[in-house]
Amino acid sequence: MTPIERARDAAATYLASRGYDDEARRAASGEGDDFAEVRIALALIAQEERITRRRGAAMAWHRD
Repeated sequence: MTPIERARDAAATYLASRGYDDEARRAASGEGDDFAEVRIALALIAQEERITRRRGAAMAWHRD
């Protein structure tokens, strides 16, 4: 699953849990990529990937 797909899924889940079913469908389908919920989820996913890469590099350095 790509980062944008993960962000759409996360945003859709959140929106649906708040009762915004139409917005959740739009987010899931890609029509809501300009929604703040999608952009925030994407930013968090990007940060998570940066942290994961740094941890991997640090662990590889310690193994040497």
